[in-house]
Amino acid sequence: MGSGPGLFRQERFLTGMEAPAEVELQLGRHRHAVPLLHYAVHEYPPRERFAGYLCSRSTARAGTAKPLVVYAQHRARLVAEPGSEPGPLCAPSTPGSSPRTRS
Repeated sequence: MGSGPGLFRQERFLTGMEAPAEVELQLGRHRHAVPLLHYAVHEYPPRERFAGYLCSRSTARAGTAKPLVVYAQHRARLVAEPGSEPGPLCAPSTPGSSPRTRS
């Protein structure tokens, strides 16, 4: 992984994308957040907070099937590219599962 000013700028950029997406979801304006989230999940797969937001949005709108699909697609991409597994932040919550915590 790189370092220096480029990494710092990218981190600020990604953090700057997370906050508005989270606010839009909390306000119920999913259609404003979803395009950003799809872009972010596709372009920055290791940044699992985006996939977590997308799973949360899918749970709120479509029940339990859609977040499982989003999670499965994200997991397949992570495993195929960097060779890792998604963490608990990204895991979809289903009935009977414990809620995710976000820091």
